[in-house]
Amino acid sequence: MIQSIQEPTRVSTQSISQTASETDGSYQSISKTALTCFVFAIFSLGALLTPELIILPVIGLALFVFSWLNFRRFPHELIGRPFMVIGGVVNVVLLVAGSAWHTYCYNTEVPPNYERILYSFLKPEKDSKVPFSKRAEELDGQRVFIKGYVRPSDRKTNLKDFILVGDFGQCCFGGSPKINEVIAVTFTKDDRIDYSLRRRHIGGIFHLNKNTKRTSEKDVPRVLYTIEADYLK
Repeated sequence: MIQSIQEPTRVSTQSISQTASETDGSYQSISKTALTCFVFAIFSLGALLTPELIILPVIGLALFVFSWLNFRRFPHELIGRPFMVIGGVVNVVLLVAGSAWHTYCYNTEVPPNYERILYSFLKPEKDSKVPFSKRAEELDGQRVFIKGYVRPSDRKTNLKDFILVGDFGQCCFGGSPKINEVIAVTFTKDDRIDYSLRRRHIGGIFHLNKNTKRTSEKDVPRVLYTIEADYLK
């Protein structure tokens, strides 16, 4: 009699356990952070080409950490660990490789006898009564190296002279740069350049034109800064 009572109880427990297991499995869902981490790993390939995109693998690694924490908190409810692992590994590799590559490029990109300058050097000091900087006065007549974007105009190809800007938005999205944020470049040799979204490397003799100099551009008719360029990359 006792045996006949215990047996159904055991069967009932197994049935409940099986039902619970099936129920748990039916509520599993893919981790969104793991999937997003994997997607960022793909886009992070751009970090090898452009220094500004090095932020992408950093974000990808942050997503990896959030994803890992979610898997620890919900080990049975979430799936998609391979996306997390692959995304994390790829983002680490691209962050290290991209940082090393751009550091190497930065340290070797300036040609001999050229001085690297930044657009921040050209902005006037606070409370200055003139639109140019003291650093620009010191650079007048010096051979410089600077990176920037070709600002679009009516002409797009085979340019001997053009306006160089430091900001991607001013280059490609119709921004209106200030007079101390642009440089008029003229090639002194047979070099020519086409408008593109690429950041270009320009070297040559820098000049400060305190009374401004006329250009052929309608949107930027006069400039303070010019470069007689003999280097292009």
